[in-house]
Amino acid sequence: MAQAGYTPLQLFHSSTTGAAPTAGQLVDGELALNTRDQKLFFKDATGAVQYFNVTGPTGPTGATGPTGPTGATGASGANGATGATGATGPTGATGATGSPGTTGDTGPTGATGATGSPGTTGDTGPTGLGYTNLTSSTSLAIGTGSKTFTVNVSASSTAFAVGQTIRAFSSATPASFMAGTITSFTGTSLVMSVSYIGGSGTYTDWSITATGAVYTDPIAIGTGAGSVSTSTGGISIGLNAGTEQSTDSIAIGNGSGVTGGFGPVGAQSISLGKTSRGGGSSSISIGNNSSAGGASSIAIGENATTQQANSIAIGKNANTSLYANSIVINASNSAVTANNNGALFISPMRQTGSISGFYPVYYNVTTKEIAFF
Repeated sequence: MAQAGYTPLQLFHSSTTGAAPTAGQLVDGELALNTRDQKLFFKDATGAVQYFNVTGPTGPTGATGPTGPTGATGASGANGATGATGATGPTGATGATGSPGTTGDTGPTGATGATGSPGTTGDTGPTGLGYTNLTSSTSLAIGTGSKTFTVNVSASSTAFAVGQTIRAFSSATPASFMAGTITSFTGTSLVMSVSYIGGSGTYTDWSITATGAVYTDPIAIGTGAGSVSTSTGGISIGLNAGTEQSTDSIAIGNGSGVTGGFGPVGAQSISLGKTSRGGGSSSISIGNNSSAGGASSIAIGENATTQQANSIAIGKNANTSLYANSIVINASNSAVTANNNGALFISPMRQTGSISGFYPVYYNVTTKEIAFF
């Protein structure tokens, strides 16, 4: 009976004595079982039906050892006198129990029967397809695009297949290589689409191996990523993300770096968030629609904006306006009109001081002091 939650696995079988499958009833690798004869059938490499016994023959039973002698029976005790008829007389004393006879010796253990000979070992199955390196003497120059190799192994004799990522390199100069995917493999003709290369030159000593996914420089991951442009050394991750020709910059998020959005336009900048922009070189922008427009500036929060160098805006709608070396935390100071370079604004403080009880805080870059006004 199958265990609860499991489906039994049943072989092609028979319980009739002498029943055996024909070669036509078995496919390669299939087994058949005769539960009466205890035989397991299979088809060998020549197509003939073979079998081996599930259990070996039973060995002969060893001889039974002799039975030991029975011990002597003890003497019976004397019977008590019969009482007079009428009143019941007292019960006579119980006679003594005779001593038990001695136990006979245990007979010797019979010899163990011989072990039956093991059944014959079945034939070894065929070796499966593997990824042994392919080789080719086709003369090819290193470059991107479609490349056709005549290889040493037919497509039907190897596990390499269309769509697989491979690397072809010169056996004498491994640093000279082409990496990409197999687009066609028929007979010994293998075609690969090369997307990444190393070195240069023309070679005839190719070794072709399976490899992981190939990422080019720049890297674009996601639907439409890099469709606008992704710069040298750039990384674009997310729907329609791009780095707009900004070297070594990173754009992560829906629409980050696309034309018409903010988009990182500064080298070595980082944009993280939907339509975010690391606009200045070495700037960081984190949050939906955030924009770090000044060099070495940081904008964190939805719509946070820095427009000059070395400025920091933190919080939703925080804005350093046109002032360099300034810090705005959780406040928009776009209405500031005075020269506030090097100032520190913390909501709800205002530059005008028009709100009773609150005063702006400024950092003097010359004296290195913080002042309240």
